[in-house]
Amino acid sequence: MKKITFTLLFLALATVMYAQDFHFGVTAGPNLSTVKLNMKSGDVDQPKSVIGFHIGAFAEWSLTDKISLRPELSYQTVGYRYPPEEELYGYRHKSNYISLPVMVRYSISEKLKVGLGPYVSAKLVAKYKYIPSSEEDKENAEEGWFDYTDVDNDEFNPVDYGLCAGVGYQVLPKLGVALGYNYGLSNIFNTEGTDGSKAHNRYFRLGLSYTIR
Repeated sequence: MKKITFTLLFLALATVMYAQDFHFGVTAGPNLSTVKLNMKSGDVDQPKSVIGFHIGAFAEWSLTDKISLRPELSYQTVGYRYPPEEELYGYRHKSNYISLPVMVRYSISEKLKVGLGPYVSAKLVAKYKYIPSSEEDKENAEEGWFDYTDVDNDEFNPVDYGLCAGVGYQVLPKLGVALGYNYGLSNIFNTEGTDGSKAHNRYFRLGLSYTIR
């Protein structure tokens, strides 16, 4: 029975892989990310954006002449920062995720597509570091003081999810560019490990894609 099931799954996968309406490839590019903070203790200045990156692979199935389904599995680096002020250290937070957005795309023209769908991400690691307010602070600090340190995982949820939207343009038959936005709906903080404050990921993605097939 297991052999029959495996054979059927293999045939189904092979059929999809060699179907005329199926394409796959790789994608990579920068992210511009921050978080939306809602502190239980009161109002707080919202953090600044930071630059990260993503790299991954995508597949796309044409459902109709105008509509297609595009899942994408990628490695993402996102985060946020508070810049240093006079006599006050800055703060930089960085999280790495494996992310799976699944977008339904609509073809406005032969080369231009827009898409919308959900995403889910699994957190791999979170780190933080302090940013010196001056060169003097940096010189006088102990070695490693301003290096990245692992965050206590109990303070963060292991899963993030939300909505993603984007627009893509096929520059050449195999080369495309896409701009996307991820709107996190999940609180990235574990409220049991904090004071009940909330933070939601927000980030733009600029990707260059290459279609292998």
